[in-house]
Amino acid sequence: MRAKLFFMINKYYLAAYSFYSRCEPFNGYLNKKYWFIDHVWTDKNEAFIFTPPRPEVLLFFDPDSKKNEILNNQGIIRSAYKEYFRTREFKRLLKETNIYKRQVQHGWIKNHDEVIGYMEDLSGLDLPNQKIDIIITHPKLRNGICLSKNTICFGHTEDWKNYSTVYLCHEILHIMTNLSSSRIMHAIIEAIADNEIRIRLNKRGRYFETESNNHYMLRKILPYWLKYLNDINRDNIIRLERKIKGAIGA
Repeated sequence: MRAKLFFMINKYYLAAYSFYSRCEPFNGYLNKKYWFIDHVWTDKNEAFIFTPPRPEVLLFFDPDSKKNEILNNQGIIRSAYKEYFRTREFKRLLKETNIYKRQVQHGWIKNHDEVIGYMEDLSGLDLPNQKIDIIITHPKLRNGICLSKNTICFGHTEDWKNYSTVYLCHEILHIMTNLSSSRIMHAIIEAIADNEIRIRLNKRGRYFETESNNHYMLRKILPYWLKYLNDINRDNIIRLERKIKGAIGA
């Protein structure tokens, strides 16, 4: 049995992330460039005021709890967010996020067998036998983070074919590598998901076509990666990372 992905929306996290991301989901609505910003990002909106610095905290917010185990002012937060949930802005945000969730889930189901094969073959690692929650946010809020070995938060516009599937692979590879935070491992993950899997899945493309803040490191490790890629007896990317670290001292 391999990892099984469960796609879901957490209303509190979606609400908090709509403030945190500072992106405009409804550009051009009613000929107003910043309609969502003008109506929601305001000191008069209590949900905005009580948004924590890290919105993922609200993934653990229990609106029915009478205890203040997660956040202070739990009752105030519950009331403020329920008020926000009634607004036309949030209702539209939730509706569009639900549509997007179905699209992401459909893409993953369609590509599932192919990309899992790629991930395991290219990494030399087995996909973990576990449940992974995919917390979906609105695509225009630009979200993508692996919070733990069981939780990924994601939402991004489909900038090219199979974008969501490729970047879910990226986040799953972080889980497969024990949530490594090293720049070398991140570059290896970019080589696998953002480049190799993207090219193989879409049957076209070349390296470095996607945006990244880590292209410098990817270019630095590229000779080691290509040698690994072309080795029929290759080991796994955990050992590859150690080898590269020893060679370049990063």
